[in-house]
Amino acid sequence: MKSVFPKITLVYLITYLALTVLTLARIIIPWVDEVMNVEPGFNLYSFGSLTSNLFPFEGAQEKFLAYLPVTPLVHYLGLLIFPKTVFWVRFPIFLMFAISIWLWFKLVKDEFKLEGAVLFLLILLFIQDESILRQLRGTRVEITEVFLLLSALFLGLRTKKPVLSAIPLGLLLITHPKVWFLAPIGLFFMVLKTRKIWEKQLGILLFSLPMLLWLAFADFNFEAIQTQLFAHGEEHLAQGNLFFGHFIERFLPNYLAQPWMFVMHLAAIVFASIRLVKKPFEKESMFSWMLLVTSAFWFLKLAPFVRYNPILIVLILLVLIVEFNSNKERIKGYFQSFFGVMVLAFWMFLLVTPFLYRNMVAFSQWKERDSQLMLEYLEDEINPNEKTLILDGEIGFYAAMNNPNLDFRLLYTLNTTSFTDYDKVYLLTTREEYSSLFINPKTDFKDVFEAEFPSRRGIVADGNFKGYKLFEVPNEETYQKLRRGN
Repeated sequence: MKSVFPKITLVYLITYLALTVLTLARIIIPWVDEVMNVEPGFNLYSFGSLTSNLFPFEGAQEKFLAYLPVTPLVHYLGLLIFPKTVFWVRFPIFLMFAISIWLWFKLVKDEFKLEGAVLFLLILLFIQDESILRQLRGTRVEITEVFLLLSALFLGLRTKKPVLSAIPLGLLLITHPKVWFLAPIGLFFMVLKTRKIWEKQLGILLFSLPMLLWLAFADFNFEAIQTQLFAHGEEHLAQGNLFFGHFIERFLPNYLAQPWMFVMHLAAIVFASIRLVKKPFEKESMFSWMLLVTSAFWFLKLAPFVRYNPILIVLILLVLIVEFNSNKERIKGYFQSFFGVMVLAFWMFLLVTPFLYRNMVAFSQWKERDSQLMLEYLEDEINPNEKTLILDGEIGFYAAMNNPNLDFRLLYTLNTTSFTDYDKVYLLTTREEYSSLFINPKTDFKDVFEAEFPSRRGIVADGNFKGYKLFEVPNEETYQKLRRGN
């Protein structure tokens, strides 16, 4: 049976990557986090300065510090290479994830010596995880975090120069504050493994350099960092019942389709705690330190948003893999029993079904999710030679990326611009509360798309363009109503 699984794994990975590429621009349609993550990098690409008009923080229009720099730089590099379309803007994140799959495969197979059905299951648990699937297409930082962590582990565990792991660990440090306590643990174990003093010193330097360069970019202005980065972070702090938030709400509602993650999270914390009591400084204990410190920090400080989870999922799986390896001989017989095989097959079925169904829905709504069709209709409706502002609908950002006469703003950042700066202002929206300010839409996109769908957002559909309407904002008074509505 074991000899069959390498072929099954290869076929499924090819199918998975092919479907992901085909639907990359259609699951999901452009959304608010996407444009907010891309826009600073686009400004760096277009104007040569890292700024933002979409973040309502003082100073962001002169120097953007509300995000750590890795995400803007990833999108800047992507824009240097690829066209400014939904597919190609998302493609660098997909590329990093494709490499991450290879790194995960190598670590599980070569470092932990797992193969056959167990290897295939661990690959599925990684690539089919709900939070990973959703962030794969969102241009946020989480897939980059996973890529950098797995790169660091591969360089530290599978090469003869573990000092090189300091490079991705240093970059991980400037992805998001939620990994600030994780990255130094990786550095500590790298220093333990490295014998030569000069290599230890080089590793510490390579680790520290990215953060020092970002602080230099910020002119070591900690007041500005507080005004942007930490002020933004205050909107995402843990509140209320911390136990419910961290152990339950952090996995809702997405993980109702993968309920085992609630148990695996708790089990990994228990196993990691036991390991650190017995063997705190063994190589495999690094994963336990990473999980427990990260989990404690998130428990106390980080809001329970499912989108943060990808790097936590990787740490959970690593801790459980170490525990599985410690008891492999005892567990192996269970997997070889008829009941064990049936349970394993059913688990794999549950893992792949939501992914396949989500793609099936995307294919059934192929036209309704076509961002290029939306952009073509916007081009027909909007005079490209007039200075124009598009509000609210995130696809408008992609229109603005490809026409220097177009600007895009979210409704809660209207303070960064003025109605009188433009020849025309349009509201592109699905929001009925704002639609009521206007008599009739300039364009109702239900006339553009043929099939009937009940709403823009769906449980597995992730939305389509069917519910959009385009309104012309007629005067300053209406513009201010839109602004005050936020």
